[in-house]
Amino acid sequence: MKKILGTIMLAVLAALTMVGCANVDAQINIKNADSASAQVKVTADKSLVDGASFDELTTPSGVPLSQILTVEDDEWSIAKVDTADEVGLEFSTIGTLNLVQLQDALSNLLGVDAQLVSEGEDIKFSMPGIADALGGGVLSSGHLSVTYSGHVVSHSATGVQEHNTVTFDLLQPTAEYQVTGTASHALFYSVVFGGALLVLTFIFALAFAPKGVKEHTH
Repeated sequence: MKKILGTIMLAVLAALTMVGCANVDAQINIKNADSASAQVKVTADKSLVDGASFDELTTPSGVPLSQILTVEDDEWSIAKVDTADEVGLEFSTIGTLNLVQLQDALSNLLGVDAQLVSEGEDIKFSMPGIADALGGGVLSSGHLSVTYSGHVVSHSATGVQEHNTVTFDLLQPTAEYQVTGTASHALFYSVVFGGALLVLTFIFALAFAPKGVKEHTH
């Protein structure tokens, strides 16, 4: 089962490539070592395919849409993309994954050796460049974005950083996509502070409560 979705994605990508307008948009979101997710869209621009339906575009692949959408997987869910602008498939990770689970899910779907490693407070993502493997003309556009809940520490030269997100152009040749960033601890601190505040509120309430209320609480 692990290889089926990767095969399906390649078949759909090949079918869309036949009409010369395949797009790939991969987004990876890292909150912390135990909370990460990803979405991968493989689509075509409707304006370039005369408004053809997904079924019509993927007919050459030999993979009927009805079968694609019923494939069950414990890592990815599949949904049809059919908007005014684009048509294709979207793969989304199921639930919240830890780093090992997400790197395995990405490797299985994309057919490359993705790595997600926790290095102290930093989390490093790396994946081999795929521009050479795609060859010229396979994609009309392709992007890979990695977003951290904290901040970006470093990234390889081909990445473009905007705030806590680094985006790579999949059509630009490179040996590796690499990003290192940190997880945000804001939620953890807010929970701790909120709990401390609640305890202090209870203490003050008892300290200034009428004598009868104090005796009753004891």
